[in-house]
Amino acid sequence: MITRLAPPPVLAQLAEAVQAHGGRALAVGGCVRDHLLGQPIHDWDVEVFGIPADALERLLRKFGRVDLVGRAFGVYKLAQRDGTSHDVSLPRRDSKAGPGHKGIH
Repeated sequence: MITRLAPPPVLAQLAEAVQAHGGRALAVGGCVRDHLLGQPIHDWDVEVFGIPADALERLLRKFGRVDLVGRAFGVYKLAQRDGTSHDVSLPRRDSKAGPGHKGIH
């Protein structure tokens, strides 16, 4: 049986704020995999649809310190006072232009 994935309160609040701004926030990546495997979730990745990067960054600042860590792909690190952090990203469309991970644009 798969149970509902319950995010930390700050991410639930962020998802509500994103929705209020016409967007949608989804848990993605390793946190979903860990949940499905019944393992504890150590870090959360969230992908936000329907909000431009500048508006998302302003919104994120209401929930903690924000650092742009993946400028090429729009990845923000949302740091909390308790020392935890979450990755929040915008959807991206990759194109392979060369070998290895450095060949992705």
